[in-house]
Amino acid sequence: MIDLNAGAGFTYGRPYTPQPPVKGVITDPGVGKTREWRTRVAADLIAAGRHPALAVPLHQLGDEIVSDFAVDGIVAHCYRGRDAEDPLAPGHKMCREQERIGVISQALGDVSRHACKRGNKQCRHFETCGYQRQQR
Repeated sequence: MIDLNAGAGFTYGRPYTPQPPVKGVITDPGVGKTREWRTRVAADLIAAGRHPALAVPLHQLGDEIVSDFAVDGIVAHCYRGRDAEDPLAPGHKMCREQERIGVISQALGDVSRHACKRGNKQCRHFETCGYQRQQR
């Protein structure tokens, strides 16, 4: 964990020693780190009206965490990129226009603006697109 807040003293490429009370844990998978984060950190933030985010390496893990939150009555979402598999449309990616978004990305264009919707023009898959569905 890196503290990027103003005054933190972090400079990219230089050794960083965080100021207390920053704590880190390096341990094996499956020992309950995420569960502890969910109950000790996220629950308090949600109760305070905040919207915490947790980055995970696999969508399957994200889906499990969403289910764990649901048990506690908390609505959570697993966000997927355009090239991820669409869990509600097996056999399809979140974005149905992979080739088009690839070309736009390579040209450093704005995919949302140039591939999805601009003014009254929109992609033919816009209404069924998994990526747009999660945005809504």
